[in-house]
Amino acid sequence: IRKSGKKVHLWDVENLALTYAYNENFNRNINTQYNILKNYRGGIAYNYTNPKIKNFQPFTKIEAFRPPRYKLIKDFNFSLFPRVLGFSTNLDRRYGEIKLRSADSAISIKPTYNKAFTMDRVYDLKWDIAKALKLDFTATNNSRIDEPDGIENDSAKRIRNENLRKLGRTNRYNQSTSLDYKIPIDKLPLLDWVGANVRYTGGYTWTAGPG
Repeated sequence: IRKSGKKVHLWDVENLALTYAYNENFNRNINTQYNILKNYRGGIAYNYTNPKIKNFQPFTKIEAFRPPRYKLIKDFNFSLFPRVLGFSTNLDRRYGEIKLRSADSAISIKPTYNKAFTMDRVYDLKWDIAKALKLDFTATNNSRIDEPDGIENDSAKRIRNENLRKLGRTNRYNQSTSLDYKIPIDKLPLLDWVGANVRYTGGYTWTAGPG
């Protein structure tokens, strides 16, 4: 928990958050020998937000740039750090195993398995590069961690963990970018009454095909 009034840094441990949850259900009845459902959820998130980013103005105290005609140079500024920097990774794994009872003792029914393992990653960047230039970038990646069919043995766990280390198989990726720029026309002599803004927005989406 961040204390009120504390200065914010990129490396603050308060920027990190970890979550984990586990749930297991077991059912059986006259037709079902057992029905097991396990759900694992975990996540890690990093969120840096600093609304009081300082802009550096290297020429503002130089006497030679005091006259109004040098206002464009005097007001030049930039920021070394983003205003918002964040990313999160969320894992959701479901494992189900069910075995039905056989009405004939001579016939054995094999259990069936249901597995689903997904990973979602989100990225967020907001950077006031200068007072007149602002960047906003967000991206989301949805992927699937492939697992072998059938019983969960050592071989299946090894393959699953290898795919997890590779961050899975991407099913969908989406990103958006926007850039806002206030053209400094008002800093030129005789044009201080004029204002102009330029905005660029772009997006990209990729979805895996069937198969």
